[in-house]
Amino acid sequence: MAKKVTVTDPTTKQDYIIEFDRDSVVYAESIGFDVTKAATAYATDMVTLFRAGFHKNHPFVSKEVVYGIWDRVKDKQGLFGLLMDMFMVPYNALVDEPKDGDKGNVTWEATE
Repeated sequence: MAKKVTVTDPTTKQDYIIEFDRDSVVYAESIGFDVTKAATAYATDMVTLFRAGFHKNHPFVSKEVVYGIWDRVKDKQGLFGLLMDMFMVPYNALVDEPKDGDKGNVTWEATE
């Protein structure tokens, strides 16, 4: 599976590297991406995930620039599927339980 996608804006000749890490997963959710609704592939989910993919390497690129690039992307459905696969790797790392038997696991308990 791809870990990065390079998007080149033909107007500016600027390359953008899209990839996801834990921070970009948190960012995606903060700007409205909901992984539980992503299977429906609503247009807003697609562009929001695309925008979140810029966060790791290009955090200061404006949403207007990202939307302008998105508007000219061919095969949006195919790209969205690839971005979802890439997104799920750090997403799962955030929500999966640690392996049993690891002495470094953190324990917790509720107290009054």
